[in-house]
Amino acid sequence: MLTRNIIIGLVLMAVSAAFFAGTFGFETTGGYVSPRVFPQVVSGCMFLLSAILVGRSLVERIRTGPVTTGEGAPFSWPAFATRWGRIAAAAAVAFVYTQVLESLGYVPATALFLAALVMLFRETRWVVVLAVAVLGTGVYYGVFRLIFKVPLPRFDLF
Repeated sequence: MLTRNIIIGLVLMAVSAAFFAGTFGFETTGGYVSPRVFPQVVSGCMFLLSAILVGRSLVERIRTGPVTTGEGAPFSWPAFATRWGRIAAAAAVAFVYTQVLESLGYVPATALFLAALVMLFRETRWVVVLAVAVLGTGVYYGVFRLIFKVPLPRFDLF
C-alpha cells in the first residue's frame, strides 16, 4: 500500500517533469539569461525534492513495515476537516491578498499576508510571526524588485 507521501511525491515529480518539458517551448532571446532558465531550475528542484520524499518514504516503509499511525493511518474525519479547513482558509487569505495588493501596496500587504498564513497554521509566538512577516517580505521584495526588476504595487502615500 502506498502512503500519502509516496503518492504526493510521485504526483509532484510528474508535474515538475511536465513543467520542465514545457519550458522548451519558450522563446530564447539574445539576453544574458534565457527566460526558460528560472522555470527549469524551479521544476528541477521540485523534481529532486519530490524524489527525495518518495525515496525516504519508501525506505521508512520498508524499515518499519505496515503503517498504523501517522501518514498511512486510517481515515480520521476531525483531522481531515481541520486540515482542509486550514487549506480553505489559506486560499481565502490569498484571495483577500490579491484584492488589497493594489490599494495597500506590496510591502504592507505581503507582510500582513505572511503573518496571517503563519498564524493560520498555528504559530502563536509573536516573535516568529513578526520575523516571518518582516524577513519574508524583505526577501521577496529584494528578489523581485531589486534582482528581477519587477515593478511592484506601491502604497499611494509612499
